[in-house]
Amino acid sequence: MKRLLIGLAFLLGSVSPSVSEAKVLVPFSGRIDPGQKTFEFIIGADDNRAIALKAEQTADRQYQITVNIDHLKTPVFEISSVLEIPLEIGRDEKQKVPKISGKIWSNYTLVNFQPVRELSGQFEFRNNTIFIHYLLVGSLTCKGSFSLADPYPVNMTVQTLGIDIGDFLAFWLKEGAGKASGPLAGELLFSGPLSRVQVKGSFLSEYGTIKTSTYQNFVLNFEGVFPFVQLTNSSITNANGFTSNVTGQIDIRDLANLDRQIKGLKKEAIVSQEGDNLEWTLKRIKGEKGSATELKYLKTNDGSPGNYTQDEDDMIGVERKVSF
Repeated sequence: MKRLLIGLAFLLGSVSPSVSEAKVLVPFSGRIDPGQKTFEFIIGADDNRAIALKAEQTADRQYQITVNIDHLKTPVFEISSVLEIPLEIGRDEKQKVPKISGKIWSNYTLVNFQPVRELSGQFEFRNNTIFIHYLLVGSLTCKGSFSLADPYPVNMTVQTLGIDIGDFLAFWLKEGAGKASGPLAGELLFSGPLSRVQVKGSFLSEYGTIKTSTYQNFVLNFEGVFPFVQLTNSSITNANGFTSNVTGQIDIRDLANLDRQIKGLKKEAIVSQEGDNLEWTLKRIKGEKGSATELKYLKTNDGSPGNYTQDEDDMIGVERKVSF
């Protein structure tokens, strides 16, 4: 129990800002009962409690931690939940170092006062690094590692499969529910030191709605240094089949103004060049089994780079693509 308490104290100290950095004073209190082998730690005042942690020894080298999160406000959402975390202290025989293995699951979780899917996961702590074997929340999975030693490197992968866009937005935004609907699948990658985390992602959605507008599909590819990501090779096809490239920058910290940020993105016709020909994709209509029909406008020149005039050949054609 002593080693666990020392470890908890170390973790709390490592994530707490120094006195010179602190801008807000947060009251906390704690209690250790050696006879009952329990430890309690409370952050926040009694009438406005944010986090209450309780740890107790249940067997030799085994402990149970319960974390009660009561309306904790973060920059993008407010959360309440009860986390159950059984731990076992052991040794990594391969690396000859101590390790802590644990599981985690949640109960009674509310995000922005709305019930959400509960989480479950399995993790390990060794060499000042937390390794997440898996963390599952509904259709969202997470795995990877992050270090508690300077410069706090992160290596994390988040995947979604079939999650509804409305549920995704409702998690981050208090008024996100109802803004959009449709299946969302994709992957997010986080890597690098905590002070400069690289973000890279790719998402696909088909046959959904954004407010009152419907779409056939959209493809989002982006990367950047948190909190700013740049959209690249991204496109959206509306219900009528008109397709546009989408470019621009998103501030992940400002998800509360996501509507405004989306309106500020640049939408352009899809143009490709092959030799002396320019090709505009005007419409793209998806069919069954991966097939697609595209309406294209083709313009050719006299062979001189960039020399497109009214005298050159213009053509509108229909191209059908079939996947086998």
